Amino acid sequence: MTNWSFKAAVILMLLLAGCNQSKPAPSAGEAFLPVMNTPPVEPYWLEVNIEGIELGLWLPAGWVADVQEGLILAEHYTTFQSGDPMFTGMIVHIFVPPLDTFEIPAELSDDHNMALMVLSQAIHKPDMIGSATASDPQGFTWGAHDAAYYLLTSPDGMQTLVMAIALPERRLLVLSLSTPMEYTPESGGMRDTIAALLEGITVNGVTLHSADLTVLPADFDFPVRPMPQSGG
Repeated sequence: MTNWSFKAAVILMLLLAGCNQSKPAPSAGEAFLPVMNTPPVEPYWLEVNIEGIELGLWLPAGWVADVQEGLILAEHYTTFQSGDPMFTGMIVHIFVPPLDTFEIPAELSDDHNMALMVLSQAIHKPDMIGSATASDPQGFTWGAHDAAYYLLTSPDGMQTLVMAIALPERRLLVLSLSTPMEYTPESGGMRDTIAALLEGITVNGVTLHSADLTVLPADFDFPVRPMPQSGG
């Protein structure tokens, strides 16, 4: 099962692996997925199918994308020192998780926010958040969908915003957006980058307006970084 705390190093390795393989030119209507060394020079409209859910969004100039267990996006600001990945940009993972391990009522009334229900259970599952510390999930409405979010801080200093959107047929679209603690892009930080990245995003052909994201805090108050666990 996908770790919802988002292991950035693993995702980067997947992207780099894709760079070493020749990729055929996309056919008509197929998503354009630039490899690591050829990011687009201007924003590019990207459309992908994730487990039967049609997702569309603008890939910012200079970012890269690939399909690995969902959709992966990454800012082109990665350097290497001593063979270890060093992140200075944002890493995004968008996926549809299985929900068989969650307790969800057989009947969901209008006052049930399934996204909030699932995230409230996810923060208590070590196989999903690892050893990261998490904030209490908060519910909100995004377009016509119930949604929820929480914040994570991992022992390696990565900070993650996890958002979930409840969809018909008891499905959930999860967006995991991670940055290092020192993330300070020219746009003004993680909050502004997220607003710009999700502007115009569509799910199954319906636009989810970024204006609904004004319910998110103006400044994210991430949990305190947990102490790394000893290897012994």
